[in-house]
Amino acid sequence: MSINKKEFVKAIADASGNSESGTKVFLETFIQVVQESVASGKEIALTGFGTFKANHRAGYIGKSPKTGLPIQIAPSTIPSFKAGSKFRAIVSSRLPSKKAKTNKSTLKAKSK
Repeated sequence: MSINKKEFVKAIADASGNSESGTKVFLETFIQVVQESVASGKEIALTGFGTFKANHRAGYIGKSPKTGLPIQIAPSTIPSFKAGSKFRAIVSSRLPSKKAKTNKSTLKAKSK
């Protein structure tokens, strides 16, 4: 399930007791500052939440899927976000694990 920007603004406004219009301005300003900072090479670290930064990819020789011929892939810079430890802990404790947990005693019993 995902929420859109309008729903996100409403959730923040409700939780903080601020108006939706003020919250929307804050959120848009936050996004703009993050984008401009990362684009200019700055890293934004929000303790407990995560880090926004630019990752640089070197150019390389790739292979065209259409023709199979080698092609030059240009270097690029992409934005990235790495979740902080507190954020990861909160998410992992609330979401079911995608991997089934295996009990070692169950495996030993099955192998006998």
